[in-house]
Amino acid sequence: MSLVSNPVVRVGLEDLAKTINLPTGLGNVRDRGAAVGLFLLLKKNNESWDPQEIHDWAMANGWTERGVEDLTQLARDVNEGKKVRPERHWSPDAIDRLRAQARRGG
Repeated sequence: MSLVSNPVVRVGLEDLAKTINLPTGLGNVRDRGAAVGLFLLLKKNNESWDPQEIHDWAMANGWTERGVEDLTQLARDVNEGKKVRPERHWSPDAIDRLRAQARRGG
């Protein structure tokens, strides 16, 4: 069972986890930028999430304690409309790809 109720958000988190160095969490500026970019992309496209679900998902998927806390805080900050930096932009078609993958159950 998925710990994230929005399948598009879950797929985005799975993609993020594949592209960053999980042992260092979001300590690397590029990894942090990728996470910021993901949450901003999701918010811009009206995909909602619960930061507690993000926390639980990261705990269950191999993130370090520090990484879990950083990811959860970013999820909260973007939800609340706070400015977060740095942002690494995702590809222009990323939201369409995430939604298609979520529809397929991926």
